[in-house]
Amino acid sequence: MKPGSGHSTIELLGGTLLLRGQYRVDRPLSQGGFGITYLAHDSLNREVVIKECFPRDFCTRRNGTVHTCSAEAEKGFAYILHQFKQEACLLAGLEHPNIVRVHQVFEDYGTAFLAMDFVHGTDLLTVAENAPERLAAENLRQVLNEALEAIGYTHGQG
Repeated sequence: MKPGSGHSTIELLGGTLLLRGQYRVDRPLSQGGFGITYLAHDSLNREVVIKECFPRDFCTRRNGTVHTCSAEAEKGFAYILHQFKQEACLLAGLEHPNIVRVHQVFEDYGTAFLAMDFVHGTDLLTVAENAPERLAAENLRQVLNEALEAIGYTHGQG
């Protein structure tokens, strides 16, 4: 399926195929100023997360393909794409139990994408909003220690 055929949308439509059918987008998960994250399936039907480089201040989507908003935005968008791909390559080289594994970085539809493991569970913000009792000091200490281990490992890798 070609994304957004015939109209403009911010997110890719469910069913959109990426990388010649290697990935199929199911639905958006979250959106920020520099990208959109999707739940997807790979060609082996495994759940994965796809992060799309989509800096809204620099680009738009027309007929499924990402285009810069203006000639002035092209240079900024090119720089952000370069940084996105470079960061993906660095992340792919990290192996730590508290860091999500990166499978692939690729370009499609005028931008770059990052494919990574889907981690089942609830994010910390949702826990804070819906079950704050789970954020007792002991639980927070464990979560922070795991995050600090991952940061320390990452720092140690340069």
